[in-house]
Amino acid sequence: MPGNTRGIGFFPLSTSGPMGRSVEDTALMLSVLARPDMRDPYTAVVDGRTAWDPARFAALPRRDLSSLRVAFTEDYGFAPTEGIVRDHFRRVVPQIAPFFSAAGEGTPDCSGADRIFSVLRGILFLGMHGKRLDAHPEQVGPNVTENIIEGRSFTPDDIAEALSMQGAYHQRWQTWFETHDFVISPAVTISPRDWHELYPTEIDGVATKSYYHWLAMAYASTLAGHPSITIPCGHDANGMPFGLQIVGRRYDDLGVLAVAAELEAVIAGLGDLAPRRPDIAALKAAGPLSEVEGFLSL
Repeated sequence: MPGNTRGIGFFPLSTSGPMGRSVEDTALMLSVLARPDMRDPYTAVVDGRTAWDPARFAALPRRDLSSLRVAFTEDYGFAPTEGIVRDHFRRVVPQIAPFFSAAGEGTPDCSGADRIFSVLRGILFLGMHGKRLDAHPEQVGPNVTENIIEGRSFTPDDIAEALSMQGAYHQRWQTWFETHDFVISPAVTISPRDWHELYPTEIDGVATKSYYHWLAMAYASTLAGHPSITIPCGHDANGMPFGLQIVGRRYDDLGVLAVAAELEAVIAGLGDLAPRRPDIAALKAAGPLSEVEGFLSL
């Protein structure tokens, strides 16, 4: 993150990314964010330029979906995906798969993902928030506190092993993408729940391993350093919005955005999968979230 002095320089599990009402808006925002900045240790800047041209994000190229080899996965082989999420994804896949050249079930090898992420995330949170917890524990929420305590439980051997495992993990992903262009999955493992819940302690009756275990679908690609985007794709059986995650090759942010834009247009014409407009009137009539009982401002 450019200018972030509290992060851990060469430890990019956390990054700043754009969010927009459409893929086009998101890409336009990235065209501004993705500028050369020598303060960002994870982005190579040579002669004032990065490996990509930010201007290309502002005018996405067209991509022919029928030329692409795509794999679909419900869980990357390890994510604790809720049944309602699997069911909706199984409704989505048959409707979008015919638009691609080759489409089938598949996933990069994600062996060890939970262990790698737990160690590296723990160390990251310790480095970023450990001193604040010691000096001002009242300023640190329970989830962050738990992550710092977990980070302090790891030994140097644990950290060395996790870094080695991540290296092998990355290599397996590169090999897999030699024969695939994109992998598509649900964005998260669960249907949206009551926001008062601190974190999901169980998924379909099975206890989660940690407060962040439900994010497994996201950190599958994060650990390999691959770009991803989530676009809306209908509503599940609970009537809750469903996000479709598209992951591309390492450094192919432009390709991910371009394919997402094509899929966004396809989904808009698929009836029940098309995004619904928010009820602005109802949102305006609602009181401030900060006044709702149980709201925490940290």
